[in-house]
Amino acid sequence: MNARSPLNISSTSIFNGNDNDSSSNIGMSTLKDQGTQRWLESRQGKTTHGSKLSNPHFRQDATRQESEVTLIQELQHGHKWPVSSICLSPDPAGNFLATASLDVRLWETTTGRLRVVLDAHSGLVRVVAFSFDGKYLFSGSDDNSVKIWDLSVCLAVSAVKPGMTLTPPGSASSRFPFCPPAPLPATVRPLDSSKLLRKVGFSHKYAGRTLKSGSAMDFDVLSGIRGGRPSMAFHSLTDLSSSTPSVSSSAPPPSSCNDPLRRVIHKTLSRHAAAVLAVSVSHDNRHLASGGADKTARIWDVSSGYCIQTLRGHSSEVTAVALSDDASLLITGSKDRMISQWDVASGSCLRTLMGHRGVVSGLAWAPGGGWFVSAGFDGSVRAWDPEAQVQLYALPAHQGAFGTLCVAISEDGNAIISGGYDRAVRIWDAKTGALRAEMTGHKNMIVHVSVSKDCRTIASVARDDAVRIWAWKGGAKVEGE
Repeated sequence: MNARSPLNISSTSIFNGNDNDSSSNIGMSTLKDQGTQRWLESRQGKTTHGSKLSNPHFRQDATRQESEVTLIQELQHGHKWPVSSICLSPDPAGNFLATASLDVRLWETTTGRLRVVLDAHSGLVRVVAFSFDGKYLFSGSDDNSVKIWDLSVCLAVSAVKPGMTLTPPGSASSRFPFCPPAPLPATVRPLDSSKLLRKVGFSHKYAGRTLKSGSAMDFDVLSGIRGGRPSMAFHSLTDLSSSTPSVSSSAPPPSSCNDPLRRVIHKTLSRHAAAVLAVSVSHDNRHLASGGADKTARIWDVSSGYCIQTLRGHSSEVTAVALSDDASLLITGSKDRMISQWDVASGSCLRTLMGHRGVVSGLAWAPGGGWFVSAGFDGSVRAWDPEAQVQLYALPAHQGAFGTLCVAISEDGNAIISGGYDRAVRIWDAKTGALRAEMTGHKNMIVHVSVSKDCRTIASVARDDAVRIWAWKGGAKVEGE
């Protein structure tokens, strides 16, 4: 890390790499002051205490309020692989928690009871996110797809047996990553498979490569393993053919079979050519953004599953994405250390922000969209004014090889929550940069954090395979208190 105070990082050095041009420093300093002022003005009305500041100051000597946060639950999640992502539900108290590994599991945060297991990916699930209306759950995976789960159907089906595993017929799963074909009704006579292969040119798709039937037997399965599990998606024969199996006149068509398991997945989004590493949902629940290892970000229509925009510009994996409140802007972070801002409607890149000296591992917009924060492997958490293209401040949040791995902003915009390689979860005052609280106890690096809408519950997961739920006394007051 640079020995200079993070708040004194020169804007010129961030953008131009030149600390000696005094005239440029003066111009950029003025621009930075204007950006900081807009940020401070956007904070008015969102803060429940304190007065307007002339500058945000990071106080390393701030008194930690250890009593602010207490551990209330540690989930015995039962995943057979490390948990890669978590997300609290959008209801104010965050009554449900989704955890992602080889499958996705939905928990009650107050009791720790498992409600349902969602298993339809053929690779490690990298990220999960709820829609803001709580209707859908999105999961992105190493199988290059995003699945949109209909939670009302999932919970209704699992009500008869809480904790049951739901896998739609014909879908891949962690138990059957090679996706066995969906069983056909007894009255349906399938076509001869050898004829069907010749007719449709049977192929398998993996990571952007198409293997024709003549070379499929020569495919090395080991090369399809990502994250320790096969991630090659095999499809049923009927899915690959425009023709349907012949059906006897007395039997109903297969599509009329009223199997509720066929309705647990609303849509499957599968345009990425490599693993899906990040997703973000618009506040109106109409659009989804995804970032992938194929160096692209994509904008999707949630209702139709149609890919609206494909955004290219990063030179490496897109590791973080965040949609603004009105879904007009998208910010993306990458392994190339860059942060790009995109116009969603046109798909054009508006600007690129430089400053991180490592992978950009997390992004989060502040309420209102006037500023956002980023996390990076360089250990920092940085606040940005995207319009002025300036960095407002940087916090030396975490230490270690991978620095800061995740970041979130509270719903009231008053706090920044970060997790890092040093096994700690920290809460920072977004206004002053002061360290408000620190959560310790994890035995390995923190990979993901999530905060409830009422700012009273925080969830964290680490590579020690522990999922912890914390009560945050310093959060926003619940209505009626």
